[in-house]
Amino acid sequence: MENVKKSTSLHLGVLSQEGQCAVRAFPEAVPAYDPTETVLLFPDEKSTALSEGKIDLGRLKTVVVVESTWQKAAGVARHPNLVGIPTVKIEAKEGTFWRYQELGNGFLSTLEATFYFLVEHWNVRNGKSVDQMRLLGTGREDEPPSKKHRKASSVSTPSSAGYPGCYDDLMLIYANQHRVVMTKNKGNSSKRGGPKHWRASAAEKT
Repeated sequence: MENVKKSTSLHLGVLSQEGQCAVRAFPEAVPAYDPTETVLLFPDEKSTALSEGKIDLGRLKTVVVVESTWQKAAGVARHPNLVGIPTVKIEAKEGTFWRYQELGNGFLSTLEATFYFLVEHWNVRNGKSVDQMRLLGTGREDEPPSKKHRKASSVSTPSSAGYPGCYDDLMLIYANQHRVVMTKNKGNSSKRGGPKHWRASAAEKT
């Protein structure tokens, strides 16, 4: 459902450890998942945040993430092998994906959404409250992943500091591409300079 050249989920396949990520073709290669140990990362009327405590994280083994254009994502989520899986959502975040769209700054790329899910999963499993997750989840919002990781690594224990940066490397390719796009379009006020929802502060967070 997404052009390979525009897919950010492939970053996960390249940068994650062997066996941790599988990219499957839609619709023919979508397997039947066990709904007792699987969640679908997709915001709908039934989805819940991990911080609500409705998902048994002790049994969770698989997270299914839709790779599609935003307009077609709901159609993908209605696949027969996905409709019975509990849906989860992340806390509201501001996207920085460079792909042109006017849907709003809450529409994230697949990689961004997956990254934030993993961060929230780590925080919930390690006993962080929603307020702590917002304060500690990914370090300062205006710092790049590499700097946040260095700061987190200098703290003695993750339990006292929040998310320690263990998933930041998954954003490596994305951060590099984002930097190239922003450098190329810096100061360009035309439509090609980026989506209107890209405020200067948001564009420099990645």
